[in-house]
Order: sequence, then structure tokens, then C-alpha cells
Amino acid sequence: DKAAQLAAAEKALSEKYAAIIKLADSQFNSGDYTTAKTSYTDALSLKAEEAYPKTQIQKIDALLASQQAEAEKAAQLAAAEKALSEKYAAIIKLADSQFSSGDYTTAKTSYTDALSLKAEEAYPKTQIQKIDALLASQQAEADKAAQLAAAEKALSEKYAAIIKLADSQFSSGDYTTAKTSYTDALSLKAEEAYPKTQIQKIDALLASQQAEAEKAAQLAAA
Repeated sequence: DKAAQLAAAEKALSEKYAAIIKLADSQFNSGDYTTAKTSYTDALSLKAEEAYPKTQIQKIDALLASQQAEAEKAAQLAAAEKALSEKYAAIIKLADSQFSSGDYTTAKTSYTDALSLKAEEAYPKTQIQKIDALLASQQAEADKAAQLAAAEKALSEKYAAIIKLADSQFSSGDYTTAKTSYTDALSLKAEEAYPKTQIQKIDALLASQQAEAEKAAQLAAA
């Protein structure tokens, strides 16, 4: 009877062990490693000498460690991507502000910084192209303004030199030559009042001289 009881108990234990192993294998195959590990541990509590559950637990520990490492790596990558995106957004915001205020050179530097973080982004490239066009336009306008200023300066210097000459001629009484010089000055700056006034003075003086000459001639003839 005792032997029969032991045999029956052993049979029941083996059946229970087999059922737990079957369950554990099913959990393992479906990827439910944590639950499977608990089941294999339960099986070992029934048959501590069995190698199979121990081997499966080792496999599970390795798989869980690998999953944990991958999860941590993914979390690190996600955190790094989030930090990068936030830094990129902050630089773009700064660049847009600089662009809006007309500080194009500084804005270009900022958009370039943004591109160094996300080289595939189209927006900073488009903004840099806009800035290059605006800076080129500004440079062209500045060059044109400089040329106009230089031409105006040269004209003013030439005008001043002719007026100086005309004034000298006028002061020495060489009115006809002075009139020619004042006329030359007017051809450069037609809006100037001074040469016109001087020409009027000269015309009056020449008319007066002519009248006096005619009067003297008449007196001499008489």
C-alpha cells in the first residue's frame, strides 16, 4: 500500500510538473517571459533536480536583459532626439526673430547652426537662400548709393572749382570770361542761384560799360 501511495504521489507530481512545464513553454513561446519564468520556477519547486526549467530560466534572464538593454537604448535615443528637436526649435525661433528684425547676417548664422543639427530640414535652407538674395540686393543698393555719392562729390568739387575760377575772373574785371565760367557752373548745377545772380550782375555791368563806351564815342565824334 505504501509503495502504491508513493507511486501515485510520484505520478501526480509528474503530471503536475508536466502541466506546469507545458504552461510555461506556452508562455515562453508567446513571449510572456516574466510569467513563464514564474511557471518554470514553480516547476523547479516540484522537481528541483530538473535541468530543463533551469535552462529555460537562464534563457529568459538573457532575453529580459536584452529587452531591457534595448528599451534603455531606445529611451536614450528618444531623449536625445527630443533634446535635439527642442534645441533645433529654439535656434529656429531665434533665427526667425533675427530675420524679422532685419539682422540678416546673424540670422543666416543661426539658420546654419540649425542645419548643423538637422541637415535634412528644408526650412533653414529656404531662409538662407532668402537671406542671400536680400544681402545681395542690399549690397547692390549700397554699391549704387556709393557710386552716386562719389559722382555727386566729384560734381560738387568740379562746380566749386569753376565757381572759384569765375569769382577770380569777376573780381579782376574779366566779366565776359567770368560769365562763360558761371555758365559752365550752371551746366553742372542748373538749380544753383549764385551763378545766375552773378551772370545778371555781369550782364548789367557789361551793359553799363557798353552804354558808357557808346556815350564816350558820341562825345568824341562831336
